[in-house]
Order: sequence, then structure tokens, then C-alpha cells
Amino acid sequence: MLASRAVDVLRDVPAPGMRILVATSRGCVDIRRRLLDGGIHPDGLPWIGTAHELCRTLLSTPEAIESTGRIPRILSTMETVFLYEDLNTLGESKKRLKAMLGFFFRTLSELGDLDDDWLVSLEERLVYDGLIRHLVSRDACIEPEVSGLAVKYLLEDEEVARSFSTPYLLVDDYQTLSKASQRLVDMVVGSECAITADRSQTMAIEESFPHGIDVNAFIASHPQTKHVELSTSRRCPQRIVAMYDALTSTAEDVPPLYPQAGVEGTAKIIKWNTPRDEFRGVATLVHRKLDGGGLDPQDIYVATPSPYWQKSILEALARVGIPTTSLMHSKDLGGDPTDLTGCDSQQTYTIFALLTDPTDVVAWRAWCGYGDYLLGSTSWDNLEVYAAERQVGVVEALREVAATQERDMVDVARLSRRYGAAQRILSKVSGKTGFALLNALEGLGMGLTPTLERLCGHIRGKETASELFARMHATLEQPSFERGCLRVGSASDIFGSSCKLLIVIGCVDGLIPSHRSFTTRQTPEKLQETLDAERRAFRALVSRTCDGLILSYPCKEDLVTAERLKLEIRRVRAENGRRVAQLKPCTFIERLGDSAPGVVSGERLLCDVKPSQQRPRYLTP
Repeated sequence: MLASRAVDVLRDVPAPGMRILVATSRGCVDIRRRLLDGGIHPDGLPWIGTAHELCRTLLSTPEAIESTGRIPRILSTMETVFLYEDLNTLGESKKRLKAMLGFFFRTLSELGDLDDDWLVSLEERLVYDGLIRHLVSRDACIEPEVSGLAVKYLLEDEEVARSFSTPYLLVDDYQTLSKASQRLVDMVVGSECAITADRSQTMAIEESFPHGIDVNAFIASHPQTKHVELSTSRRCPQRIVAMYDALTSTAEDVPPLYPQAGVEGTAKIIKWNTPRDEFRGVATLVHRKLDGGGLDPQDIYVATPSPYWQKSILEALARVGIPTTSLMHSKDLGGDPTDLTGCDSQQTYTIFALLTDPTDVVAWRAWCGYGDYLLGSTSWDNLEVYAAERQVGVVEALREVAATQERDMVDVARLSRRYGAAQRILSKVSGKTGFALLNALEGLGMGLTPTLERLCGHIRGKETASELFARMHATLEQPSFERGCLRVGSASDIFGSSCKLLIVIGCVDGLIPSHRSFTTRQTPEKLQETLDAERRAFRALVSRTCDGLILSYPCKEDLVTAERLKLEIRRVRAENGRRVAQLKPCTFIERLGDSAPGVVSGERLLCDVKPSQQRPRYLTP
């Protein structure tokens, strides 16, 4: 609907007069494709991005940097690991520190820091000051605060607010935005704003603290609003809507989900003997469904509950020749930064960052922390203090410390050693490009790992280090699925898009819902809260299919493996001299009640689905 509205407006309004705000980077790709399919010329596309991209656009100007004193570089998941370790030097217990950071992040995302008295105790003030000190010294910020920084900047400068506003603003999945981002939307809208929202789909996707939407409150605060409730569906068939309704609590105030007229849809619940049988069986089932025609690989989405399940199903699908795409290696580089031999991807990525910008404080912080069980937090904290006392930048202070071997600093030898190692690598590859650069790095033990190769994509052999780093960084920051391939990902990875056939594997308690819903370390109220949140996420996942749904689960697993994966165990039996755990099917399946299809055996189902004798066109060589 939003894309249709954008196409209509763009016929009368030039592209610079419109912005489209989308919940995810994958949604941005989808909106661009729909606009092009709607007849919009590539040169006539408007600005399309997420709330974070909008904030970076605003805060990256020299005037904004001078006003806020901050650089809008949002730390990645890998980079925040070092930040959290540095905060441990403040002396708080990990449990207390985690609680305070959670309070800080939520408050910042809700603009609570506009109140000068939002920090009550001296302890909170010290920890918050330490957090900001580390972020400022890194020239970086964290995701929960970036929208708040943009709002405060616009509040301080009305002229900037007027010049940054856009005549037409279209916002998709408004309910996933934080309170600060929703306030930003109000501040940048010009003459017209079209918003699509579904409060039943409120979940943390790109922003950690979605504010949701209260339609009545929104209309009261925006008197000119024209509220249109969509009573026709373009996606969910009747059987899926029945299952969606069964997963909705009677106490929830959520809008109804309307079914597609005349489309019943299909649903199956399949049980397998073990997880290995599930992986092989689902891959074979997908192969035969594609072989039968009517579906292409991009029409299918396989939702996985954990990295282990995702990796295993990807391998099983690859064995039968089905092209797949996943975000598994596009969100995190993997590895353990405390183990110097176990974080090759992270180290090489950091070297590319330093080749691109030798003054990148975040990159230097990571590089100096690799290989230390505390990630060098104490020595780095002392370096920041040293830099502040001499009123120089952290990188300049690091250079001085490495050159002079400052004796008053703790663990100066470590900083000097890591700085020297980086400089030796940088000096030997500086100025090289393409395959010459990659070969030189390979000889120094910093070659591209398979993970980094996937992030870089096709390499022509003439790229500079900056170009390769830009590719890797863009893929990590805005991961997206490849077109023409079967998609495999988590429940949240499909948010903002849909599929013709949705297969949810690993539907056992401990995975779906996760072990956090069953742990004995929480109060009954907290457990119920966690379970309800996971039920809503499962319900949202189910609603992503336009036709078919398959829920799949294994019945048993080796006891040691089941305990390691934190699966809920119904009972333990002895089989062939070993202990085997009988697993509990997903709690949400039982909740489906009359809307649930009957459970069928995977082995029997495969016997009923006959393979074709012809090789499908989609299979990879």
C-alpha cells in the first residue's frame, strides 16, 4: 500500500520533495523494487532509508557535529563488546551494570534525558558519565541514543528543523520506531505524512525499544489525521488467519487480521525423529516442492530458531543443490576477540578499517584489545585518561605511548606491541590495490576469510582497500537477501516482507519459545512476560506467509546435546546404550487448538511426495 501511495505522489511531486522511512534495510530494497516496478525511473527515486539513516544524514553535517559534540557513527554489535568491557573498569558488578545500561538505553530512546533530573543517584551519574566519555573518545554513539541526538539538535535550531523538513513523508511500520524516532517524524514532516502501522506487529527490529502506536492517542495529538483501517488483506489466507487468532490472547487489544478473500491456504505440522532427520527431511521436501513446479526458490522462507539450526539447514539445502541466501554471516564476523587465533575475520576487518582511516579510534580500540581475556580494557581506559590530561586525541596519545614507552601507564607494553604490529602490517600493504593487496595481506596472516569474502562479494582485482572495506561495512550495516535464492533466517529477518511458503523448523520448547521462557532463575511473572513476548513474535512470523505454512520439529536428541542447547526435556530414555532426551513440541502448537492441522510423520510425508525425473532449472551445478 505504501509503495502504491508513493508512486501516486511521485507522479506530481519531484523526488527531492519526498522521503520514505522504512523499518529495515531489507525493506528499503523491497520498496525500491516496487517503485521501479510501478514505473518510477531510477533517477526519479526519492530518498529511502531507515530512521537511523535519516539521523545520520542530519547529524553528519559540520554544524550538527559542532552543536552536539558527537559523531553519528553507530557502534556495531562487535564494537559494543569492547565498550561493555571498558565499562567494567567502573567497578560495578556485571549484573548492576547491565541493569543500569538497560535503564539508560530505554530512557535515551524515550527522550527521558530531556529532563535534567533523570539521573537520580551519584552511582548512576558516574556510570553514565563513563559511558559518554568512552563514546566521545571513540567518535561514536550507540543505537538507542542516535534518534534522541537528532531530536535535541532540531529542538535547539528551528532554522535547521525547517530546512530539513520534507513536503511528503511516508513511514512504514511506524510501530517499530522508538519514541524518539516517532518524535523525529513529527519534526521533519512538511505538508503531508502517510503512516502505516500495525500495533500487533510491535517488535524490536532495527531499534531496541519500539514505542508501538496508540491510534486514539495519535489522532488526538495529530488532529488533521485521516484514519483508514484496512479491512482487506493482500497476504494471509484463511487458515493462517485462524492460527493467528488462536495465538492472540483475549486480553490483547490488537486489530483483527483479515484473510484474503477466497484463499484458504495450507498448513502442516511435521515431526521428525532427530534434528539430523529434520534437516535432511526438510531439504528433501523443499527440493520436491520446487521440483513439482509452482514455486521458485525466492518464494520460500525457512525460519530457524538458532545459529546451529540455521547452519545445519543451509548445509542440508546445499547438499541437494538448492541456491540459498542467509544473513547469518552478514550481521556478525564471528569468532572470539579474546582469542588471538580465533578472531581472524575481526582482525582482518579492522586492518581494512585502518587502511581506510588510520585515525579510526573504534578500529584502534578493537585492535589493541584482541587476544586479551579482558580485551585490554584497563590499559585502554588509562590511555583515554592519558589523552584527556594532555588534551590530545586517543590515536595521537597511542602513538606517543608506543614511541616513548610511558612508564606511568599500566600495561603500556601491550599497547605498544599491538600498535607496532598494526603499523608493520599497514606499512607493508599501503598503496597496494586489488589482488596485490590481498596477496600481501595473505602473506602477513591477514587474508580474507570465507566470511569476509561473502561480505565483499565479487572481487575484480582492482579495488582499493577503502572500496573493499566499504563493501564489507555496508553489508554488515545493511544486510539483505540475494534475489532468486531460497531465504533462510531468523523470525525477525523476514519482517517487512513475505513468502509463499513459510517453513519454521526447530519448533520445540527451549528453541521456540526459547529457554528464557522456562528458566528457574526468573519470577513467574517475568517468565510469563517473556513467554507472551515470544508468542507475539511467533504470531507475527506466522502472518508472513501468503499461502502455505509448515511447522517442523524433532522428537528426540542425544541428552548431552539437548542439555547443551538448553532444550526442554520431557523425559530421558536409554537407546542403544546411550541416553536420549524426548523433546517437548513447541508450546504454541498446543495453543493453536482447533486451528492446528494434524501432525504427520516426516518420513511418511516424503514417501507420499514423489520426486520428478527431471532436474529443476533452479538447481546449482
